[in-house]
Amino acid sequence: MTSKIIFSSNKSGVITDDQLQEMLDKFNLGKLISSRSTEQGVMKQTRFVLSTEGEFVFKGNPLYPGQLIEEKFFVEELHKRTNVNVPIPYLLDDSDDIFGWSYSLMPCLPGEHLNSKRLSSNLNRQDKFKIAGLIAETLLEFHSWKVSQYGDLDTKDLTIRPFEGSYATWLYNRIRYWLNDAKKYSRITTEDVEWVEVILENAICAFESLSSPTFVNGRFQTRKLFSIR
Repeated sequence: MTSKIIFSSNKSGVITDDQLQEMLDKFNLGKLISSRSTEQGVMKQTRFVLSTEGEFVFKGNPLYPGQLIEEKFFVEELHKRTNVNVPIPYLLDDSDDIFGWSYSLMPCLPGEHLNSKRLSSNLNRQDKFKIAGLIAETLLEFHSWKVSQYGDLDTKDLTIRPFEGSYATWLYNRIRYWLNDAKKYSRITTEDVEWVEVILENAICAFESLSSPTFVNGRFQTRKLFSIR
């Protein structure tokens, strides 16, 4: 959820059944039946855990201080403010007595990942457009959550910490950062950079006039949906 740029990955590593059972006992969530790594888990932090009380998603070894606090806050606020189906309750254990780092546990929502092999081979063009429409409706629901200023969540007091300068300043710095980063992987010419600067200059008035900050999830996208052949 943070707007910080993070490339590193803290994998959860080897986790034993005894540790998972101790975690389940802590939250009174029954007896462990099985667990397995998530095929599409973000940065290898997640794991499916099946117990006599249901199926859960385990997430541990945070990438940065406050990661799971942020996620808990946003999940709970989206649950209160929108009709989007989110994993409630989002359980958080800030102690490190079981795994050596903090972790969260949440109900596994029904459904199937868009990149699963079964969906990839069975979706037709009409299916893809229908799913894209549903994703857009969900994103619109997210954007119904308005706030008073642009910024990041401060996990110490759960308030919004304003960006330095305007939103447009933050956004343009971010665009220029990624453009420069792209030079590591592609040939970016002086003409390319000049073209981007012209686009930014032509758009600055529109971005400076924005006055309705809203919730944004930077990983919410439909790009991969249309890469399926």
